[in-house]
Parts: sequence; structure tokens; C-alpha cells
Amino acid sequence: MRVTSKFRTGFWIQSFIVFFAWLCITLVNILYPFNNIQIDFRDITLWIGIFSAAWLIFTTRRFLIRNLKQISVTENEILIKSLLNNKIKSISFDQIKGFKTRREKSSAEEGTQVYGSEEFEIQLMDDSAIRFNSDQFKNYAELKILIYTNYKSIQD
Repeated sequence: MRVTSKFRTGFWIQSFIVFFAWLCITLVNILYPFNNIQIDFRDITLWIGIFSAAWLIFTTRRFLIRNLKQISVTENEILIKSLLNNKIKSISFDQIKGFKTRREKSSAEEGTQVYGSEEFEIQLMDDSAIRFNSDQFKNYAELKILIYTNYKSIQD
């Protein structure tokens, strides 16, 4: 049996909105200091725009590398395909050291806690880790359960 991850549309819509907002803020800060087609380097908004543009490029690249991937789980291995460069990384279940699950908490009302997204981390023998979360994939729970099940069956 092979299960392949399915992207959650809301995750990408939310990410695009945040990206577009930062892009607008950056462009306003860069274009605002122009007076009569001359750049005023003494204007702080220009420098805010320049640093904001550098930050936007760096974080967008990092975001795409981390999140633009497809995960497939089979009985023997986990396949992680980067959709940016089509590289496929194969991880057999005997290369796994352990798992961690982190839940993002947010307080809805005073005294109550609501769990938001959940991140699943697969710790490997070479001290690297693979992470994905419930916001990214529609079938997050199915992937997680299948990984646990196949890992346990290899261990027994």
C-alpha cells in the first residue's frame, strides 16, 4: 500500500496572502523615497524596504524548500520528493531513530487551550530530521499513522 501526501489548499492560500502582504509593504518602502526620479538614501523607509526585500527573498526560498515537497509512504520506505528540483530522498524504516510530535497551542479564552496545527518530526540515525505538519497536508493523520505502523512492523 502506498499513501501519497495531498496538499491542503488553505495552507497555500494563507501563505500566499502573507507573502503578498510583505511584498506590498516592501514595495511601498522602496518606492516611497523616490522624489523626482532620484533616490534619497537618507530616507529610512528606503533602507527598511531594502532589508525587507532581502528578508522576503530569504524566507520565501526557505519556505519553499521546506514545504514544497511530496511525501509517499510504502511498506518499506518513506519517499520525500522535492517539487522544486524533483530530487527524491528515500528513507527506509530502519534508518529511523524516533519520532516527535509538537502541538501548537493557542488560548481561545482565558484558561482554555485550543490545539492548532500539529508538527510531526521523524528523527533519523544520522541526526537529521524530516518535518511536516497538519496544516500542509489533508491526509496528515493517515501519513502519520502509516509511518508509525510500518516502523513498528519493521521493529517486531
